[in-house]
Amino acid sequence: MVRSTPIYLSEGRYDWEFRVGVEHGSMGTKALRKDLHLVDGTYDWRCYLTPGDGTYTGKCVLQRDVGGPAVLQSKSFHIPADGRWTWGGLLNRTGS
Repeated sequence: MVRSTPIYLSEGRYDWEFRVGVEHGSMGTKALRKDLHLVDGTYDWRCYLTPGDGTYTGKCVLQRDVGGPAVLQSKSFHIPADGRWTWGGLLNRTGS
């Protein structure tokens, strides 16, 4: 499964998180990368969820027209077979 959207980011420092939640409680943050320095621009932000043998791997790619992609990837984690759950990547601007 892939979620993709173009986003505009102003230059600054950002923290990245990959979160997973289930209907009856949160599984919390699965990956965190602090203090990323990003420049002004429009980026393609794609988050992937890839199934494995009883686990899922989440990965987000942030790519700008100039330069290569910054790949942000979580560790593998277990999602219960029953119930409903949500997932996604999050960028928080923390400073200039």
